[in-house]
Amino acid sequence: MRRTLPSDPAGTSITKLLMLVILASAMAAAAPTQAQNFSVLHAFQGPPDGFDPIQGSLILDAKGNLYGVTSLGGTGSCSGGCGTVFEISSTGAESILYSFGATANDGKYPYGSLAGC
Repeated sequence: MRRTLPSDPAGTSITKLLMLVILASAMAAAAPTQAQNFSVLHAFQGPPDGFDPIQGSLILDAKGNLYGVTSLGGTGSCSGGCGTVFEISSTGAESILYSFGATANDGKYPYGSLAGC
């Protein structure tokens, strides 16, 4: 003869409640995830400033300065400027290091990234 154990609804409820308490405690003890905040360092305005910095990536130097290129802007003779090489200092100040298209043999509309050292 086979015997079956009587069901224990009260014991099952207590087990479920205990599991919920443990899960809630673990969630409360976990460190909250920090939100990331982004801010605009420089809004490119076009000639004589750079414009269209969407190509390539930035280079970060040991002092915290960022370097990159814009495909338009600058002081070159192209319509809308011929592009720039720029620096954004660790304090947030932007400087144009080079404007393309100043002479007939100069390059223009740079696409891509600067080469890091």
